Amino acid sequence: MDLPATRLLRRTMRSAFNALPRDGRLAVYRNFVDCDPAPSDRLVLKIAETREELEACFRLLHDAYVSSGLMQLQPSGMRVTIYHALPTTTTLCAKYDGEVVGTLSLIRESVLGFPLQRIFDLNALREKRGNLAEVSALAIARRFRQTGGSILFPLMKFMYEYCTTFFDTRHLVIAVNPDHIEMYESLLFFQRLSQNVVENYDFVNGAPAVGATLDLGTAPEIFRQHYGSKPPKRNLHAFFTEIRLPNIQLPARRFYTTNDPVLTPELLDYFFNVHAGLQAVERAQEGTAARDLRPARLPCRSAADRARGSRWRRAPAASAFLRPLPGRVVAAPRGWRREPGQPRDRPALALRIPGACADRGPDRCLGRSDRPARAG
Repeated sequence: MDLPATRLLRRTMRSAFNALPRDGRLAVYRNFVDCDPAPSDRLVLKIAETREELEACFRLLHDAYVSSGLMQLQPSGMRVTIYHALPTTTTLCAKYDGEVVGTLSLIRESVLGFPLQRIFDLNALREKRGNLAEVSALAIARRFRQTGGSILFPLMKFMYEYCTTFFDTRHLVIAVNPDHIEMYESLLFFQRLSQNVVENYDFVNGAPAVGATLDLGTAPEIFRQHYGSKPPKRNLHAFFTEIRLPNIQLPARRFYTTNDPVLTPELLDYFFNVHAGLQAVERAQEGTAARDLRPARLPCRSAADRARGSRWRRAPAASAFLRPLPGRVVAAPRGWRREPGQPRDRPALALRIPGACADRGPDRCLGRSDRPARAG
């Protein structure tokens, strides 16, 4: 069959699929699940931690976003955002024969909040038990997109295990294109944050977006109800909650830590000063809406605050960090504003500003390398 005929067939099938009732479309999605419980040992899933792995992830993400119209072509050939610099963000990667072929990033709460909170209200979700994390920057290499989920499902399983075992996360949030939201609703049972579609989400070049959330505490039972009787290759309940994949390399973790910061001072300098250029990244990817980003609300840790009945403390406004920066991203000086238990072999991210106030030190901290885990 020639190319025009193939395209016509695909358009016809897509139109027929879209004409189905919503419940029928969701059922069709679930029938196409193909999760191999024993993937090839050529596939390795791990945290991106070397310069080569991170750069490969950012380049894969850039190419996928440019081809989908979600960002403009960048001279660096990478999509790097300010969130990638924070120690509260972890980038996962899938490597096939040593080549990065899939990636996604998990973003924990920080002084910058979440990318999607500029367009979706997360206050009701924050009132619930457990921590939040945004799933962002998902990309699969083109040649693996038509292989029935051979990369996507193992990467999702890695995300699920990492969030439930290491990342101290109860609620996942996502912002996705309306064309893709039904896949998340049908396969993973995400629930929409709002029925309204945001028509212009500046974080992805003004594309429309829908917000959704998944409660990882209740997800296993939902998966069991819908997938428990399916054969092994269609049983996402067993795939996510029972099967252990030797392909997954979980991190060696110190007790009571929740983050895996990998950005050394050299890597910070490489990605945000030398190679990509932080201010260029901000102008291209954050846009003017950075000034409108609401301050994050973080759980209050102070015993005095708890005694007063205060549940939340307000973090510094994210816009203070996202406007054009008069300095360079650096590692904060050793010992400066470092909290008890914070590892000293990983620097806090800071912005070096010439002539900063002496009482605040020579740097302003944008994040910290580690923090104690919290149950929930």
